[in-house]
Amino acid sequence: MSTEHMPKPPDNPTGKGANTSVENQAAAPVQSQAPAPDRAAAPAEQEAAPAAPPLPLNEDIARIIEEQVDVIVQKHGYHAQLFFGVSGIGSDPVNTRNSTLAIANALRSGNSQQIIYALTNLGDPQISQINDHTTPFRFNAQIAGILEGILIDAVAHAYSGDKARQRDSRMMLEQLFVEANEHAERQSKSMLLFQAPAPHPNARS
Repeated sequence: MSTEHMPKPPDNPTGKGANTSVENQAAAPVQSQAPAPDRAAAPAEQEAAPAAPPLPLNEDIARIIEEQVDVIVQKHGYHAQLFFGVSGIGSDPVNTRNSTLAIANALRSGNSQQIIYALTNLGDPQISQINDHTTPFRFNAQIAGILEGILIDAVAHAYSGDKARQRDSRMMLEQLFVEANEHAERQSKSMLLFQAPAPHPNARS
């Protein structure tokens, strides 16, 4: 199988089809390979809604209290029990929950009188604790003070990343609590003492 008589292929093809291809490639204008615009990014930017404005401070505090009402009630029951020891309970949990929700609703509506009523009627009157008279009959000032501290602490933790709102919320709550505390301090802390009936005139001496 000798290859001496086989023609050597030309270095440059001279076929008609080959020439046409080369000429077309030379005549075709060079197109820039610019990247296509990202069409998916534009709709995403258009669909992004603007951030909602923050709630007013009083409404936001009410939201925080309502979201944590169960924890607030448990903390209040725990600290009230520590305050009274084994002698009695300071406030019924149902009463504490209702009073806490009433405070949140009053903050939202701006009704300070509702806050005063809720705090000054929070405690349950107790007849002398194990007869030692170590606690007053009405102790709303003490038991309301426990709840006030828990509410301020809960709101302060919620605003731990916003020092301005943390300060403003504390000032707002303390101003609302001052009037309630003054009402509680004016309440009588003693049981009503009913006089015994006078002896009958014909009773034996």
